[in-house]
Amino acid sequence: MIMVKLLSRKSGAGQPIMRPLQTTTDLAGFWSRLDPELRRQLSRRYPKHSRPQDPLTASPPLRR
Repeated sequence: MIMVKLLSRKSGAGQPIMRPLQTTTDLAGFWSRLDPELRRQLSRRYPKHSRPQDPLTASPPLRR
């Protein structure tokens, strides 16, 4: 079994906190059921981060 954790990166002070926002063992179910709501929450909190509309077929972003 593989467990995937979506972690927060920074606190308001810019310090890494790495706190789990979501944890799942059903990745396909996560993308279809939970990601739309989580996308709305995170897009307000982290507006500069790109979030693909279809993460199952999206290519990884290029690193700067």
